[in-house]
Amino acid sequence: MVTQPHLIMLDIAAKQVFTADERGNRLSILRDGLDKVPDGVIASPDARYIYFTQMGKPDFKTQTAMAHDGTIWRMNMDGSDLTQLVGGGQIRTPKQITADWQAGKLYWCDREGMRVMRCSLDGSNVETLVETGQVPQDENDQTRWCVGIAVDPVRRQFYWTQKGTPDGGKGRIFRAGYDLPAGEGSDNRSDIEVLFSDLPEPIDLELTESYLYWTDRGDLPGGNSVCRAAIAGDGRIAKKWDVLSDGLGEAIGLVVDHDGRQIYVTSLGGVLYQMGLDGSGLKHLAKFSSLTGLTKYPKAA
Repeated sequence: MVTQPHLIMLDIAAKQVFTADERGNRLSILRDGLDKVPDGVIASPDARYIYFTQMGKPDFKTQTAMAHDGTIWRMNMDGSDLTQLVGGGQIRTPKQITADWQAGKLYWCDREGMRVMRCSLDGSNVETLVETGQVPQDENDQTRWCVGIAVDPVRRQFYWTQKGTPDGGKGRIFRAGYDLPAGEGSDNRSDIEVLFSDLPEPIDLELTESYLYWTDRGDLPGGNSVCRAAIAGDGRIAKKWDVLSDGLGEAIGLVVDHDGRQIYVTSLGGVLYQMGLDGSGLKHLAKFSSLTGLTKYPKAA
């Protein structure tokens, strides 16, 4: 029997986009020799395309991406027909990426660009939804850096993280509506909610019908972890959250596998983890070079 892909993952040290099975075994390398650091990845539910981000050229003295040359790419499920959708100085450090497939929109966070952004699935109509600071005066304030992103197409809202300084305990998670309030701009919109604050260093987000999940790479109590907060039917989010699993190193990417009732998590140290939806049964599945984003391989494939 041929082993089917279950996950699509990004290895920033090996500069690869690759697939893996449910046990974490690498199956096929979709793209190799990437020229910049890949961070976020998502696949269309119709199994037609994979979309992924690449951060701008890093400044090795500050360990941040300072050039305005970040990009967003699309390719076929087999890695062919690689096409740049967004680039040319439009974005700086694109991080996690997600989509509202029915509305035909990609959403992502631009870290040093200090923005939450979206565009059409073909890369057109690039918009800034939230702007937390100005370049260059605010670019080194890491409390303004936007990283993780999730969308709620039903309530027409999006969520994002601002990570704060490394291990700083100043991370926050926010929520706002798809549409800017009348007469307001991305830098002064009044509908932004601060859902959680004083987190170690929150990174990627995943939204389900009942929970908001996130990874936290901060090396503080409650960090190196996967966390979640309950969401009520009316959209209210619990004021307290649960740490489902910790001791994961610098946790980065996560994806919730509803069919398998599992969560998969990656770390910068290259470890792929698996756990139950409540954090139980933690497994160290595999070790790679250095992992960032991952996503579920679409069933339609």
